Amino acid sequence: MGRVLSAVMGIAILGSAMALLAAPSPVPTAGPSTMSLWEAYSRGRVTITQVDVTWDQGGSEATAPLGYEIRNTGSADVRVGDFALLMSPNPREGSPGMTAQDGILTLSTVPANGVLTYMYGDYVAQGILPSPAWWCTEEYQYILANVRITLGGELIPFNMETLVQTLTTGPSGTQELVWKHLREEVTPVVGKMVDGAFWKEIPETAGQALFVQLRATNIAIKNTQDGTADPDAPNARVWDIAPAGYVVDASSITPAGYTLTTLGDGSTRISWSADLPAADVTFKGADYTPTPYTSRSFSYRMATPHITPGRVNLPRAQVSVGADFLAEAQSAQPVMDVLRVPMPPVVAAGGPYEGVEGDTISFAAVASDPNGDALQYRWDLNGDGTYDTDWSASPAASATYGDDVSGTVVVAVTDGEFTQTATAPLLVRNADPVIDGVRATAAGNLTLRVAGEKWHDVTLTVSQGGVSTSISVTRMPGSPDEQAATLEDVEFDVTEDVSITVTYTPEDDPVNGQPNGANPVWVIFNATGGGEVRLQHTFNVQHPETWTWTLDDIVPALISAGVVLRVDASDVGSDDLTFTVDWGDGSTSSETAYNGGGPDPYPSPDVNPTAATETFAASYGAPGTYTVTVTVTDDDGGSATTTLLLLLG
Repeated sequence: MGRVLSAVMGIAILGSAMALLAAPSPVPTAGPSTMSLWEAYSRGRVTITQVDVTWDQGGSEATAPLGYEIRNTGSADVRVGDFALLMSPNPREGSPGMTAQDGILTLSTVPANGVLTYMYGDYVAQGILPSPAWWCTEEYQYILANVRITLGGELIPFNMETLVQTLTTGPSGTQELVWKHLREEVTPVVGKMVDGAFWKEIPETAGQALFVQLRATNIAIKNTQDGTADPDAPNARVWDIAPAGYVVDASSITPAGYTLTTLGDGSTRISWSADLPAADVTFKGADYTPTPYTSRSFSYRMATPHITPGRVNLPRAQVSVGADFLAEAQSAQPVMDVLRVPMPPVVAAGGPYEGVEGDTISFAAVASDPNGDALQYRWDLNGDGTYDTDWSASPAASATYGDDVSGTVVVAVTDGEFTQTATAPLLVRNADPVIDGVRATAAGNLTLRVAGEKWHDVTLTVSQGGVSTSISVTRMPGSPDEQAATLEDVEFDVTEDVSITVTYTPEDDPVNGQPNGANPVWVIFNATGGGEVRLQHTFNVQHPETWTWTLDDIVPALISAGVVLRVDASDVGSDDLTFTVDWGDGSTSSETAYNGGGPDPYPSPDVNPTAATETFAASYGAPGTYTVTVTVTDDDGGSATTTLLLLLG
């Protein structure tokens, strides 16, 4: 540029004054009070224009377009935190009209609602103009005032960063070394934009389409007639990274010949081989036409996953001179502000849920919130529209059902803003009742009556199930009807062996007249149902074989007077139970045991297992074998049946 300025403006170059720029201060973290040049540009808060500046030259005023004015109309400071390359025209532009000289911005900050003008670096080094400095990268184009700069996201190569932080003048000064580098070294740069910007806002929902554009340029120059090696890059490589979770549309990638590589972190690298020649200035003189750079364009589309609201930094595009992935330069970093989109939670109630009445059934919902909000759950466990649990952070619930149910359960989930519900089928099957026991007995009073010779004693012993009970009668003067003893309310289990033994012991009794006397005895069973059985035997003193009367097979005779049936049953459900007895002779008996004192509603409102006992009595009109059938039925149609064989004779 120094040579261009001399030819066009006749401005003398002052003597060399070596100086070194101080190391830049740490770049502040982006926040409400600061943002990057790239973000501010995309927000429309920053413009960059090549402008005239005025300075004192030997006592007279001089003016030339040696400044880049950055005007910040926003309320946040703007940091130039990268060595931005200003290209006019930028490769992203079509036919921009008049163009300005390309340049490199050094690091600085543009105050909120303020203006910062970068000054031509060689004049800053000479002390003619104030800092901050910019350095010219177009040796063969004149500067031109009032040209607005379009940013493309290009940054200078890494190996130039140290150079542009010096501030020297003269033949070996910073500006001359920048031009020398561009004449001798391959100098690739790459810009990246997303949907035509360096910053954008997107909603957090998955599937947001992003159009990514890259432009790579070798800003070195060559003279094919000067006998030196040309700084071309015929085997350069350009690449970009789609972060893990983003979906690249392979059909959208241009140009063809790309390579897709899945990296270890799940991200996808899209890369292209590129021929990046240096700009040919063999026959170009200094003028107002831009340097004839050759830029290569690349693009693709990708879709976002769901992203947590906040700021997201997208990867920088990169470029290497060789066919490797050792980057010589990178782009500015695009950023996105991901906006929260209030969305309802998504919930499934699980299931289907099945069980048997009396069971405890466990329920578990599965829910997620697109916004990542904490969730609360509650359950309607019978689908009646009333929630049976309070709000809880647990998605689980459980319930015990006292009756069969066929319906649905409902779970509600809320994130505090939205409430969603889901249903699941519920099937609680009826459990059949259980007959816990059936006991058939001959019940009533058992009487021993004695007549005949006085003073003789008779003993009756009843044995069943290992238990024996006895009564005795001594023949006294008086009516035989008064010579009796009774076992009241006896029960003979018809399913067990019963032994009744009547014994006569005349030898130890007082002698009363005739030693040859006899004593008739009666065993009388008066059944609870009203029937009577009388059995008679005569004991004779002279016949000891008659002194023991054994009634081993007495049950058929006893039950012929009447039978009592006790039935015990239970149900794990809260059901009423109906007991039905078919006596086997064409007659039946029936009773209903209500759980809770009255008919059980459907479905039962409470969990209240049933246990009930019913007693039935009957008598038979004739001897024979009778099959007694006992059936217990619950109010939902479940039943249990058992049979009992009665032998009457």
